[in-house]
Amino acid sequence: MIVDKTIGSSGDKKIARSIERTPTFILRNYIPSPMARYQVALFSFCSYDKRLTVFGEPRQLMSRLFAIARKIEEIAEHFRVDVPPSCDVPTETIEGSAGLVIFDKDGLRLLKSLNWGFPRHTSEMRHNGEPPGRIGLVADLTNPLWNKTVVDPRYRCLIPLTHFANPDGPKGEKTRAWFSMSRQPLTAWAGFCRNTPEFGPVFAGMTMTANEKVRPYNDRMPALLKPEEYERWLHGAIQDVIEFRFREPPPSDDFEILHTRDRWRSGILLHPDEYDLWMHGSLGDLVALQQRKYPAESILMERTNDLWVAKKQAVSETPTLL
Repeated sequence: MIVDKTIGSSGDKKIARSIERTPTFILRNYIPSPMARYQVALFSFCSYDKRLTVFGEPRQLMSRLFAIARKIEEIAEHFRVDVPPSCDVPTETIEGSAGLVIFDKDGLRLLKSLNWGFPRHTSEMRHNGEPPGRIGLVADLTNPLWNKTVVDPRYRCLIPLTHFANPDGPKGEKTRAWFSMSRQPLTAWAGFCRNTPEFGPVFAGMTMTANEKVRPYNDRMPALLKPEEYERWLHGAIQDVIEFRFREPPPSDDFEILHTRDRWRSGILLHPDEYDLWMHGSLGDLVALQQRKYPAESILMERTNDLWVAKKQAVSETPTLL
């Protein structure tokens, strides 16, 4: 990791203190090298101090938008799912909405639809009586939030995706730039899933340093896995998780970028007749779908009394496996 030299000695002292007060047993028991422990704590420190810069630019969180442009049958076949899935493929997934995950349970590989984002409840939020927020990205393995989750293989999952997005353009006019792997169109994002008292079954994805193609848009990207790495991720030790987290990102040449005119905070609505075109069409078909207007008469608006933030759901008192 290259850190801006403006950190100085005061920054080093803060990092040293962050190492000393790290409450997790991951740092002490599973990262034996002092230099590796320093790097992990340094990353944790950079994550929470906006004054620091990484790679000479202000650090950003990875964008929270991805998509799966494949049919459910193709996904199940690729990941060798044992039980026929009963869920649909979402057009796109943002934090808080449904996404697909694959995990092993009782010797079977299952494909389920879960909501993206673990509950995050800070002391300030509790003090103000605010409901929990969501955190869908796992960047700092030493964060107490992930203490037992990242260590126990039972909570590991594969998040299928074909594209992940980053905002492109000036502030207020940002559009969506979609990234995909040309040699591995359907890939897996290294993830974690678990039952939670606040939101029920949820998932989150681990991030890593971005490669040269992604870095102009964001300095983080999903920790993507090759098919031969699926088993190791699902059943490996914490040392494997650490290795996946800190290894070199995939080569830039393996990635393609699709620039669109879609506003960053909006999406493309598909008519049922367009599903196959979206799933299997060419780049020209995707551009045509992006440029066309969805008929206004096909959209209905219904006002409800539902709260924008859902109330706490009653689930099992033991937040363990799904």
